[in-house]
Amino acid sequence: MAGAESDRPFLDCDVHSGADWLNVLEGTLVRGGFMTEYVVLGGGQTGRSVARYWLEQGHKVCLMDTRAVAPGLAAFCRQHPQLDYHQSSIDLDRCRCAARVCISPGISPHHPELATYLAAAKNLCTDIDLFMERQDQPVLAVTGSNGKSTVTMMTAELLRAQGLRVAVGGNIGYSVLDLLQQSYVFCVLELSSFQLFYSQP
Repeated sequence: MAGAESDRPFLDCDVHSGADWLNVLEGTLVRGGFMTEYVVLGGGQTGRSVARYWLEQGHKVCLMDTRAVAPGLAAFCRQHPQLDYHQSSIDLDRCRCAARVCISPGISPHHPELATYLAAAKNLCTDIDLFMERQDQPVLAVTGSNGKSTVTMMTAELLRAQGLRVAVGGNIGYSVLDLLQQSYVFCVLELSSFQLFYSQP
């Protein structure tokens, strides 16, 4: 079912079906362009903001969390019944076949279920990457070991003192994707090393 010799067959997805063949087939169809599934890893504040962002864009979204119970996630899923939610495990087959996978900053790159996938993933992104794709205003990002919040708020106040409309978010206040709902001419973000680790250069 392939085209040119250099093309990969659309059913050529590196998966092992086992008993969960239906989910594997669904993920394979995603890779073949017949479906568009977007996966969010992590059900915390960042993960929920990404899931909401992609759902608003009309994408098919699957949110996965390694915890049996993630605070606030049950209520979020009730508010978004179209969201496909998997708890207590990560479906690596669906991650490999997804159009994009957004990983939350709280997930360790050494997570035993994810380490191999993360080392080779080409469809991985973060909420910071998604935010910057939509951003056409100046952004100032503050990071470092200590004093990030203080420097972020001082910078924002200095800009406001010049009469500028300033949005503040990231590791403080709003998740970055939620800032897209605001009106501003300058954005100041506090970013931790965990948030930057997976971001694309």
